[in-house]
Amino acid sequence: MHGSSRLQSAIEFLTTYGFMITILTLLVIIIIYVATPVSHVFPSQCNAYGGFVCAEAAYYSNTAANNANVVIFLSNSGSSPTNIIGINVIINGHTMQGTCSPSFLVPGSNTLCIATSDTAIPQGSQITGQFAVAGQSCNSGVSQFSQESCSFINAQYAGSFLTYAGGSHYGTT
Repeated sequence: MHGSSRLQSAIEFLTTYGFMITILTLLVIIIIYVATPVSHVFPSQCNAYGGFVCAEAAYYSNTAANNANVVIFLSNSGSSPTNIIGINVIINGHTMQGTCSPSFLVPGSNTLCIATSDTAIPQGSQITGQFAVAGQSCNSGVSQFSQESCSFINAQYAGSFLTYAGGSHYGTT
C-alpha cells in the first residue's frame, strides 16, 4: 500500500510539472517566432539569366525621406569580358534606373549595382522584382582584358529576385 502512494505521488508530480514545462516551451517558441524578423525566417533569393550569376539582392528603404535603394550583387559567369552600361529594376510596375560599379567585368569578376527609387516600401514587406542589365560583350574573347581592345556587341541580361525591405543601409539624401 505504501508503494502505491509513492507511485501516485510520482505520477502527479510528473503530470503537473510536465504540463508546466510544455506550456513554457510553447511560450518560448511563440516569443522567438514573433521576435524574429521575417527576413531571417525566409531568406532572399536572386536569379540571373544569361552571362551573370546573382549572389544577393537587397532592398533598403528610408520611409522618412520616401526613397529606397535596390542593391544587386552580380558576378560575370560568361566567357568574355562585359561592359555594363546600366541596370533597370522593376518592382510593382515601377521602374528604377541604376548603375553598376565596376562597369567593366572580366570573367569571374564581381560588380555591385544600385538602383534608386523616389518611393519607399515599408520595412519588413516582401519585395519581388525583376532586373535587366544593358551591356556590351567583348566578342574578341577572354584573351582581350582591356576595355580599349574589345570589339563590343550589345547584350541584354535579366534576372529576378525576392527579398524583404530593410532599413536604409544605403540611404540617399
